[in-house]
Amino acid sequence: MKHLALGGVLLALAITSAGADDMDDLRREAAKSGVTDFEHPMREITSARTAFVVAAERTCAQTGTAMKVTANLGEYCTCYAGRLADVITAAEFVQFVKASVVPASLGEKMKTVSAACANETHYGK
Repeated sequence: MKHLALGGVLLALAITSAGADDMDDLRREAAKSGVTDFEHPMREITSARTAFVVAAERTCAQTGTAMKVTANLGEYCTCYAGRLADVITAAEFVQFVKASVVPASLGEKMKTVSAACANETHYGK
């Protein structure tokens, strides 16, 4: 089964990256939205996390629908978006924004989160 990880995170990161070109910019933007954990800025319930999760869920659903893998898609996408927000680090976020490439560490996290959520939600079964 193909996982929907990459497309969802790319759009979500692009949407939430406005104005954050480096670590200092990310910290300033995160602080504006109330973030206090700068290592994992999407863990806290802030406007940045909400934008990240909403965009990731939407893109995940669109990708799943296009792939015609829709069994438990909503539950899977909700799980995936929230868990990815919990694990992405500021450094991974900035590296992606600057280079438009998913860092290897983030790619591994995406695979792990995707597999766990697919298993828990019985996605595609």
